[in-house]
Amino acid sequence: MLRPFRATSPACLALFLALLPGAALKAEVMVLSNAGGGTGDRGALLLLNTETGRRTLLSNVGHPIYGPIGADPRRVIASPDGNLLVVDSWVKLLFKVDAATGQRTIVSDFTDSGQGPTGADLFGLAIEASGSILVTDSESSLIIRVDPVTGQRTLLSDFANPAQGSDWVTNPRDLAWDGEGRLMVLANSGDSVILIVDPVTGNRSIFSSMSNPSQGEPTQLSSVITANTRIFAASGSSKKIYRVDPASGNRTAVADFEDPAHGTVTNFRPVTLAVDPNGLLQVAGYDSFTGVSKVYSVDPQSGDRVLLSDLSLPEQGAMASQVIGITPLASLFADGFESGDTGGWSSASGL
Repeated sequence: MLRPFRATSPACLALFLALLPGAALKAEVMVLSNAGGGTGDRGALLLLNTETGRRTLLSNVGHPIYGPIGADPRRVIASPDGNLLVVDSWVKLLFKVDAATGQRTIVSDFTDSGQGPTGADLFGLAIEASGSILVTDSESSLIIRVDPVTGQRTLLSDFANPAQGSDWVTNPRDLAWDGEGRLMVLANSGDSVILIVDPVTGNRSIFSSMSNPSQGEPTQLSSVITANTRIFAASGSSKKIYRVDPASGNRTAVADFEDPAHGTVTNFRPVTLAVDPNGLLQVAGYDSFTGVSKVYSVDPQSGDRVLLSDLSLPEQGAMASQVIGITPLASLFADGFESGDTGGWSSASGL
């Protein structure tokens, strides 16, 4: 077991990384999607150094110098071409963001019915092996496929259509490809359910129900991600990270933010998470007492955690609030964490 750290500093983070088993670790860059901060508090994309916890502004969502303005960025995903995709729920746009300059261009306008089904509350993202982009509309309970070149949209799965699966399961959020090429979908309709959705027919089947005690501790999930054969889920209600068995859907807690044996207890509630190229879980969320957004690095083997970045501290760089999405940059794909046989790419966040 790693010694729990009580303070955050570059030296503390470096020691945490050095004590982890396995190959030599290196600093990586994560991208944070924030619904607060930036011009007019309309949100921003920030770069986060996983060694120092420092943040730098990539794209100010509310400033026109970076391209079309957004107002409520949700999940963000790194695409194989090295750029980023992010959905904005307020302006109902799917943006492509240049990972070097932060410049935004519109991929698809979900208010334009001429491009296909419209959207009300865009949330999750995944990329298919073909390059097509999948987007969840949580309010309308739809999964929509987007052509990355033309922006044209087609309906993949309508959660109100009982012919495609149980119509009591609604509000799809995260999308994630598992190691067998299955499309995992987190739906939060009263009870949290992880579904498997056929990417051809759109048919849905329940894989893991958070209200089923035979599959693990009942809980509500805030995010689901995959990394090859591994499936991780975050719960803001139980303040835990779970690993989900890819065969049975059974859940096992791998990190408990209320357990002082693995790190300082600070009323942290996970919102979203991602696996970085070093195999660490980078977990974004907020302190339920102060509302301050934070990012923790978590060892999924031991459950040990260390505070990586406090988004209220100006000495760590650009400040923001309400972290909604987190994803590694494209270097992750080269290391095979979410590529290869998964059928596509996905994030929380991320997924």
